Amino acid sequence: MTVEANKSVIRTYLELVNARDTGGIAAHFADTVLANGQEFSLAAYIHASDALLDAFPDLQISVDELLAEGDAVAARATWSGTHRGAFLGIAPTGKHVSFAACGMWHLRDGRITAVWFQRDLPGLLGQLGATIAPPAPPSG
Repeated sequence: MTVEANKSVIRTYLELVNARDTGGIAAHFADTVLANGQEFSLAAYIHASDALLDAFPDLQISVDELLAEGDAVAARATWSGTHRGAFLGIAPTGKHVSFAACGMWHLRDGRITAVWFQRDLPGLLGQLGATIAPPAPPSG
C-alpha cells in the first residue's frame, strides 16, 4: 500500500475510536497485534483499549500531526475526555482532562500489525489530582 493509503487507514481507525465503533476498529487490525512490544490477540487488544474508554467514555483523539514512511505511520495527538470510571486505581473524579500522546503504527496489506504509544501519563495523573511516587532507592 502507498504511504497515503496507510495514513488513511490510521485516520479512519482514530475516527472509529472516537465513534466507539469496535467492529470497525477490529477490521483495521491483523489477527494478532504487537502493542508496545507485547503480542496480543485482536480481542485482547480491543479489551485492553476498552479499559481506557470505560474510564473516559467521551474520550476524543484529535490528530495534531500525521507522518508516514513505508509501512509506518506516526501521529502526535491530543486526547481529551471526562474521567467517569476507575483508571489505574483512581476513582472517577468527573474532571475533564486533556493530554498529549504519540503513536506509531506498522501496517501490512492495509491492516495494523503493531502499535507503539507514549502518553503524557504524569500530566494526565496531575490533572486527576494523583501523583507518581518516585522509585524506592535500592536496598543494600
